[in-house]
Amino acid sequence: FFQAEDGIRDSVASRGLGDVYKRQDIYEESSKSGAALKVNIMEMVKDSGYSIPEVELNAITKPIFNSEKILSLDEFKKVMNEVMKWELINAFRVFDQSRTKMITVTDFRHALTNLHKDESTEEINDLIFYADSEDTGKINYENFVNELL
Repeated sequence: FFQAEDGIRDSVASRGLGDVYKRQDIYEESSKSGAALKVNIMEMVKDSGYSIPEVELNAITKPIFNSEKILSLDEFKKVMNEVMKWELINAFRVFDQSRTKMITVTDFRHALTNLHKDESTEEINDLIFYADSEDTGKINYENFVNELL
């Protein structure tokens, strides 16, 4: 296997699919819209480091997959975007004991610091300023994630 700097492994060459590891059970097929992937989406998502339950992933992919479970690259990006949204919302939900979809700025900062360890204090402050632009001290994390992604 070759492994590119972006983390892609392939027996022939890197194909540029981001941080997703290319598996042997995935193959390119031609279609009207260009190359498509026949995938085991659950394995690809897990290989990407996400821990979304299969039931949730099925709800995301059901309207996107065609009958042969073939995704175009744009459809794959859409699925991964929805997976990222699910992961972020559930990370923030840990702090939302009352299930109001609102958390305090303090909890939001704590969540961001744990989710994005490489972010500087200034970058996290910018995200907080964006998320709590009305300076209420509370952030609707679902709105924030949906606007962000």
